[in-house]
Amino acid sequence: MDDSAQSIISSLHEAPSVRTSAETVPAPPTEPTPLTVVPQTAPPVEPAARRDERPPSDDSGVAAKRPSRPTDPMIVFAYECLRREFQDLVDRKPAEPAAPTADDVHRMRIAMRRLRVALRMFRRMLPRAAKDLRKDLRAFARALGEVRDVDVHAENFRAYAQTIPAEGLAELGGYELHLRRERAEARIRMSEQFGDDQYDELLKDFAAFLDNAPSAGAERRWRSFKVSDGVDKYLKKSLKRVLKLGRKVGAEAHAKDLHRLRIRAKRFRYELEFFAYAYKSLDKAAAEAKALQDLLGAHQDACTAESRLADYARSLRKHGGELPAALARLADSEHQRARDVRQSFPAEWRRFERSVARGRIAL
Repeated sequence: MDDSAQSIISSLHEAPSVRTSAETVPAPPTEPTPLTVVPQTAPPVEPAARRDERPPSDDSGVAAKRPSRPTDPMIVFAYECLRREFQDLVDRKPAEPAAPTADDVHRMRIAMRRLRVALRMFRRMLPRAAKDLRKDLRAFARALGEVRDVDVHAENFRAYAQTIPAEGLAELGGYELHLRRERAEARIRMSEQFGDDQYDELLKDFAAFLDNAPSAGAERRWRSFKVSDGVDKYLKKSLKRVLKLGRKVGAEAHAKDLHRLRIRAKRFRYELEFFAYAYKSLDKAAAEAKALQDLLGAHQDACTAESRLADYARSLRKHGGELPAALARLADSEHQRARDVRQSFPAEWRRFERSVARGRIAL
């Protein structure tokens, strides 16, 4: 057994704690205004990083129950988790389905991702229908992701435009129009995916899946598997995956490796937050995982922006044009941002790994 993985598990069994209240985190940005480039005299605005905080929810649709305990049956805890995450997804449904704001898209995407992680983690305990629901959620999540990616890049582009002198703004007009078209096309695809009541049908199917679950037979089969056992089985496995990949990554790591590590760190963080309803000490663990995830998210944003600008430059060259100087500088800055993150990663990783090895993230 990995010593680092053992430390977090051992600390949990020594000092279990009950979660008593929901977390509150900063809300993501609201719907962006049209991509109109205007001169600014204010200091440069820091580009918006990829937000991945869970928006606050009042859990109004979930019946109040006693806090979860480490000795509870894992099957009951799993369905409580699924109900909580599903209710959060329902709460995030836009008031105007035809034109969800960027905030709506972001909130729905996070809620959907968390629900998919829960389905993935508990899949061995769930009936076959859970696999189909997870697959259906993936298709909707992909459509939301396309729109969100454009929104994030557009926010960063507008922030950069605010730093450009008035005489250089004309160079950005073509790319602004390009982003508008990309955003419109992504939203059309999203509308088609969510159209024809498909999403409402999915929500109904999920509600039916959760109705009166778990069954009496499932409870009997899994009654000896407690929440404390789930911590050993699920969190230990996820932590070992994060550690295995992270230890292979260095300052010159390939972007794909960092992206994979970001995904694993994100899943680990969500799983920690699920179990924090029975072990409040895991809130600190989730914060450690989020710090690593945020750093890797900044790298992914920079790489995505650089790739988008490279694609745009290629499209210009096909028609005999060149990338404007202002956009070339933006591409260079994104390349440097990604490089800076890679260089800072070893120190951040050592901090994360030390926290794990010492058991600090579970205390």
